[in-house]
This record gives sequence, structure tokens and C-alpha cells, in this order.
Amino acid sequence: NLNVIAEGKNFYASTTMPQVVVLDSLSFEIFTNKGNSGEKEFLTLPVFTDPPASVNSYQFLQTVNGKLDKTIFVLNDNTFNGLTNDQLLFNPDAEINSGDTVSVEFRGIGKTVYDYFYTLAQFTTDGPYSTTPTNPPNNITGGFALGIFSAYTVQHKIEVVP
Repeated sequence: NLNVIAEGKNFYASTTMPQVVVLDSLSFEIFTNKGNSGEKEFLTLPVFTDPPASVNSYQFLQTVNGKLDKTIFVLNDNTFNGLTNDQLLFNPDAEINSGDTVSVEFRGIGKTVYDYFYTLAQFTTDGPYSTTPTNPPNNITGGFALGIFSAYTVQHKIEVVP
């Protein structure tokens, strides 16, 4: 629970930490045979099995050769409940090559946190089908507040791309 009193206003939020889901490994799939670097480029596949008994949401933070990929990666189990994940971390601009070191922080997040980051991800897409920016939904009540209050599970994996 969070309770903040500031400038005569009381802000409150509550969250629950989701169950731990094990990140088994990272694998890599070829994205293109000849990327900007002239080499094969890869996308990362976090390998984990989603538990069938509950609704789960996930967030991924990807780092390539020590540089954080600023793409917002979130996923829920609407299409793969109880199955092994087959969703790649899609960012064609990441330029992941053979020999690169990729680190993934795997977070088990609640639905409210998923909704918040999913909405933010819609604002960061380019092109004619991008969403008009608005404030993302949050779980802080008591007045106008931006942000999210969350508790999440965390696991890390680091792999070198073969």
C-alpha cells in the first residue's frame, strides 16, 4: 500500500505482487539475413511456461551489449495461457548480431501495471496507425497523479548470441 500526503492532498494506491513465473532461458531467432551491419540480425525469445491457473502479465527489459533497449515490451497470457511463450521481443532497431551479449530482466506484473505500460507502448509507435497520446491508466487515486505503483517479481538471464 502507498499513502502520500502532499500539499494538502492524499494519494493512495494498492497493489499485489503476482506469483513467480520462472524464466527458463533466452533463445534467438533470425530476424533478417542482412541487417544494417551487413550481418544476420536476431530477435530475443524469452523462454518460460505460463501457469494455466491464473491470468498473468509480463514486462521485459532488454539490454544489448550493455545498452538498454528503450522499447516497452509487455505481454499478457491471453493467447498462450498455460503454454510456453513464443512471443519474440520485437525491435528491428536493436540490431542484435552474433556474438552480442543480451540481458533480459523478466518481470511478473499485475494487470494494472500491464495496462499502464501497454498504453505507453501504443504512444511510442510511429506511422499512420499510432495512438493519440493521452494519460495512461494508473492505480493512484486521490487527485491528479501520473505514474504507477507496483510490486513485481524479477529474474535475469544473460546470453551471448550464437
